[in-house]
Amino acid sequence: MKKNLDVISKAIEAGWQKTEVSKFETQKWQSFEQDIQDKKIFIFGCGVGAEYFFRKYKKRFEIEGILDNDVTKHGYSAWDCLFIEDEIWLNRKEILSSNELRNYRKEDIVILITSPKYHGAIALQLEEMGIDNFYSLLHLECARRLIENVEEETIDLFQYPIEDNKMVVHTMGGYSGHGKAIVEELLKRKKDLDIVWAVDDLNLEVPEGVRLVLKRNNNKFEYEMVTAKFWLHDYLVPQTINKRTEQIFIEIKHWSSITLKSFGFKLYEYRNDTICTEMCKHNSKMMDYILVGSQFDEETCREGFGFQGEAIYVGSPRSDVLFNKHVKEQVYSFYYIEKDVRIALFAPTFRCGKGVKKSFEMADMTLDFEGVKDVLEQKFGGQWKILLRLHPNIAGKSSQVQKEEYIIDASAYPDSQELIAASDLMITDYSSIMFEPAFVKKPVFLYAPDRKEYIDGERELLIDYDALPFPIAETNEELFAHIIDFSQEKYEKELNTFMDMYGVKEDGHASERAADFILSQMNGEG
Repeated sequence: MKKNLDVISKAIEAGWQKTEVSKFETQKWQSFEQDIQDKKIFIFGCGVGAEYFFRKYKKRFEIEGILDNDVTKHGYSAWDCLFIEDEIWLNRKEILSSNELRNYRKEDIVILITSPKYHGAIALQLEEMGIDNFYSLLHLECARRLIENVEEETIDLFQYPIEDNKMVVHTMGGYSGHGKAIVEELLKRKKDLDIVWAVDDLNLEVPEGVRLVLKRNNNKFEYEMVTAKFWLHDYLVPQTINKRTEQIFIEIKHWSSITLKSFGFKLYEYRNDTICTEMCKHNSKMMDYILVGSQFDEETCREGFGFQGEAIYVGSPRSDVLFNKHVKEQVYSFYYIEKDVRIALFAPTFRCGKGVKKSFEMADMTLDFEGVKDVLEQKFGGQWKILLRLHPNIAGKSSQVQKEEYIIDASAYPDSQELIAASDLMITDYSSIMFEPAFVKKPVFLYAPDRKEYIDGERELLIDYDALPFPIAETNEELFAHIIDFSQEKYEKELNTFMDMYGVKEDGHASERAADFILSQMNGEG
């Protein structure tokens, strides 16, 4: 796969060379090289521009340090953020804040701004710090190309060999989901794996044996993808990345063994989202296997993904944690919840709207939290608190919800399945997370005040809403009545009938079966 790495040409085409900083217009490499004599050089901008510079000029200049305004990069090495083969050299270069410059005399430093898009803003930032000895990589290269016949720089990523023990994992919720459960099982069994996790933030906490790559660092992300033997994804692979024949793409999806709502082709066609439809086509051609938990799961995956490969029946790896009794103590300790307090998990999904792309909104918070707390205490006794868990797409909006002292905002908690394991019951609306508490017979109540609007205009359902084995309420009063009238015996009987109908059976060992399959592929047994 040929990859164009010439960020300078792209910047010129986009018109990013225009800036209000007039001193850039006359800058040339000759003056830069004269100016840096007996001075320390700092690179400002650890992105594609820096990548270009290090590939082309690293051996020509000695760099004192690398600066970036993105605080999520601070403290990491340039190797973590750039796609450069010289790992040893870059590992010695920690990414720093611009405040580091205050430790040097202004006359002793020269700044090379490598950001093609924000070079003007960085220049103004430096001027405000009293630093005026800076250059723009973009303008230096523009000047050079006026007198040289320059071809775009490209690199063939397929020249790099595939590493048999390497796996790239990409999941919707960061370090979570099926990927987390499978990887932790693999790490128990095999210590020489190179597991790369694609993230938006390098500060994400992961176990030893997992390393992170920034998704927005396109070149490095694509390099990791192209050289990994295994892909474990519940997210769409970008169309810029193509699978090699020897690689294995395992779709792990981001729901359990049964899902309520349409996805893939059905969803994108319903929303008239042509971009995601094309991405789905790209992915369906590359998928080798899908991990499923029921015949219904396989059938819906084949239709939703246009999948033609082999379905591997393992169950729901992320749901294994529900069978672990020690997780409750972990969550209670995290939120300082007293041991005798009982927990109701309120986990509504996001709202989007038919034909609307990526404009995720929070549901109207019409739930009477205090009323729910009172009726739970009336029905089941004891003291109750409510965990509020918004969907990852809208987790940042949780601050907009008014919360009394008995409401705990768990929207930022990294693993929703651990919250389910710690809770005594769940209230949700249309989220497919509703099935997971039911795997371990915990009560689930559906609160759907906008039921008609959602089902008719928001998301096509794969299962008749009225056929679900959970009490459905459209008002707070109905919800209270369902809680008061709840019978665990009747609930479990209806639940078993429903799960048998869809062929869903969870036993807490799905991640083990998934790991068995992946290791068999590594050993060439597939």
